Amino acid sequence: HYVSLSIQSIYVENGQQQTVVVALKPSSCISTVMWAISYSKQWRYQQMDNDPSLSGEKIKELVQEKLKGYENLSVLEQYAMFMGKAQILEFSLRGLLTRKYGTPLDSMEKWTLGRVKNELKQKGLRPDFIAILEKVVDHRNSMAHEFLVNHAITKSIANFSVRKLYGDLFRAIYELEQVIILYDWSEEHNGW
Repeated sequence: HYVSLSIQSIYVENGQQQTVVVALKPSSCISTVMWAISYSKQWRYQQMDNDPSLSGEKIKELVQEKLKGYENLSVLEQYAMFMGKAQILEFSLRGLLTRKYGTPLDSMEKWTLGRVKNELKQKGLRPDFIAILEKVVDHRNSMAHEFLVNHAITKSIANFSVRKLYGDLFRAIYELEQVIILYDWSEEHNGW
């Protein structure tokens, strides 16, 4: 079995937006996944010109593009996509700690996303990035520890509104996509 990972890109060729689709085995190592993501990054920011600024409007526009990748997914598939991307973000941030601050990767093997965030905050990484990352950590923890149980309970109770539950997932996805865009941009433009 292969998992198809659709990586939204902002690469335009002949006036058409292109989407990179990578087929991975579920057992694919993280380096393979990271290669696929870094390959798509080469395309993602080609349309941002050479201007090293990233406005709130541009971030919103990029997030809206990324959200299109969730449109045809079921709620549980959206949840799985969120959790997978949060895990990849965690690994990427560990790499940032190693590159920027010399923290050995081996010492971070069992660190959670929250622990990684705290370490980055302590080291003085951009406060605006940390503020958004803190929200993502809260969302990730809520999704990991509560969402599936709440989803099952909601499904078992007739006439129970699922609006809040799915709203929480949407907010989690939106803020995760924001922080990924900021991470990618900061990496691309050495904006740390």
